[in-house]
Amino acid sequence: INPSHAHKFLGVIFDDELRFKNHADFALAKGTKYALACKRMIRPTKGIHGKLMKRLYEGVVVPKMTYGADIWCVGIIAKG
Repeated sequence: INPSHAHKFLGVIFDDELRFKNHADFALAKGTKYALACKRMIRPTKGIHGKLMKRLYEGVVVPKMTYGADIWCVGIIAKG
């Protein structure tokens, strides 16, 4: 078995120094993907209304980006 520098456990990527940089990059990429998908849905002619988009953003995009943030955000702030 080869050792690994990072491991994903319950959706959070832990690295060997608990810096969570890999997870922060992963969360940013995931949030960007969902935010761009929301942007494509809100077109002036055929898109959904702004109020519905706000609910979709707050209900889907924000939880996807901040999943486990109470664990990995502290690691980023504390260790730089």
